[in-house]
Amino acid sequence: MAQHSVFSVAEEQGGLVYSGFRLQARSLVPVGRPTREQWSDCLDYLMHLEQHLHFWIGDLLAYGERRWGTTYADMVEETGYDPGTLRNLRWVATRVDVAQRRENLTFAHHQEVARLSPAQQEAVLALAAAQGWSRDGVRKEAYRVTESGRPPVSQAATPDPGLCHGDCRDVLAQLPDESIDLLLTDPPYGMNYVSPKRILPFPQMVNDDGDTAVAVLDGALALAAQKLKPDSHVYVFSSWKTYRQMAAIVRKHFELGNVLVWVKNNWGVGDLEGGYGEQQELILFAHKGRRPLNGDAESNVLPFNRVGTNQMQHPTQKPVALLEYLIGKSSGEGGLVVDPFMGSGSTCVAARNAQRRYIGIEIDRQWYEQALQRLADPTWED
Repeated sequence: MAQHSVFSVAEEQGGLVYSGFRLQARSLVPVGRPTREQWSDCLDYLMHLEQHLHFWIGDLLAYGERRWGTTYADMVEETGYDPGTLRNLRWVATRVDVAQRRENLTFAHHQEVARLSPAQQEAVLALAAAQGWSRDGVRKEAYRVTESGRPPVSQAATPDPGLCHGDCRDVLAQLPDESIDLLLTDPPYGMNYVSPKRILPFPQMVNDDGDTAVAVLDGALALAAQKLKPDSHVYVFSSWKTYRQMAAIVRKHFELGNVLVWVKNNWGVGDLEGGYGEQQELILFAHKGRRPLNGDAESNVLPFNRVGTNQMQHPTQKPVALLEYLIGKSSGEGGLVVDPFMGSGSTCVAARNAQRRYIGIEIDRQWYEQALQRLADPTWED
């Protein structure tokens, strides 16, 4: 719904009239006898005035530039206001047409889509308005659309019976006992992870604070112990920073057999002056019973390239090639692979590629819908 404006100018007394009330410099007075509906409408408009105000200023500045041309810059300087802020307001107002502006989204939401085409703006803003996305959510989707050239995630994404939106503990509880061939997952580490690269503006992950992450992982693995077949494997990605807590939870429910070291093709950002750059992640390898690995014996050091910055769909996305390798070592074709914390669905993509069945569970609707689109698109490259 476009931003509406039902102001009228009350020239004889000054000020603007909106819904039966005159707005003046330091007062608001009724014009005649406004109805209850007019009073309510005016209150609602004033309560949301800030998000309208930025567009008003932007539209006013755009008019000034069109009207006075070369002298416009001098006029802006004479106002004494920060020119950078004014330029930004004008730019967003000229990029986002009035018809695209949503009353239930802030100016900041619209700013995040200003670089997109009008059709892309319409699609992203419609999703944001319908699903209550935060500014970070809009920023992430706008970035994805810009970098990948793919259309915005559809509200009516094709249902996939292997993908589930909800708390993994609720979904796991509904699975038949001893029905899962392999559990492969990358749960929240309890570190309140935020991508250190500002070019990847991903929102903070759900359940990633310490106590919550521990409780959710403990509950998920307790259920998984019942749902896994006898003599099956479990892989849980971890970090050296939270290894002790996560390993204790894994040992509580399974026999911890080894710790695999995923060595990446480059190291991460961080305190490279006061410490060493991190080039590895840990994978806890556990058993329910005893199952031999498929194929030849392998080292516990696994060299696989990380997902490239421009290809990432999720802040902690793991490479499909690595996941395919683990699936191939610990399950057979047609087996059921389950990921209780699927993110954007990499484990499910890898399982499909390896001719396995899959169940992926994600509590964050944004990532769930990303996984839906990813699994539904046969041209998606990983």
